[in-house]
Amino acid sequence: ETQSILTIAFIESDRNCSTYAYSTRAGVVRLTRNGGTTWTDLDPTKTLPERAVNSIAFDPTNANRAFVAVSFYDVATPAKPGHIFRTDNALSSSPTWTRVGPPDQPFADMPFNIIAIDPRDPRLVYAGSDNGLWQSTDGGTNWTKLGLGQGLPPASVYDIQINPNTDRTVIFTYGRGAYERVR
Repeated sequence: ETQSILTIAFIESDRNCSTYAYSTRAGVVRLTRNGGTTWTDLDPTKTLPERAVNSIAFDPTNANRAFVAVSFYDVATPAKPGHIFRTDNALSSSPTWTRVGPPDQPFADMPFNIIAIDPRDPRLVYAGSDNGLWQSTDGGTNWTKLGLGQGLPPASVYDIQINPNTDRTVIFTYGRGAYERVR
């Protein structure tokens, strides 16, 4: 069965742009190291839920570390809950994934749309959900929801762009606009 590709992420350290991954609506995540000639399964143990993987982000300082953001609600795959997962051995022959997303709470069980790692500080990870923005300052171990207190509405976050040259992080929401994150 053919699946639509939802996202593509390149490994920044590969200056030839030959190493990148893609994901599908069925939760398939594949990696190529030779520009697409051959592909390997980034989830050979089938740890990730069989739900849409909306975003992949590779750590710009460590190509073995990657995060994915998973869509839909946990009820779709009750045996495999979670929305944010991390691997610390993405380039190995058998990568493993760990659930690292926000703790189970009403505002965490929802589709996550985007994940971004700050190239200035790879411990700083952002994840955009259908109800706003989440932030981890320790590489995905702990998460905090950013909201009205930080000037962000409870709107779906669909893109996060981080420009290390201008020191700007911009969050793009559905129907509400763009917001600059002040550090």
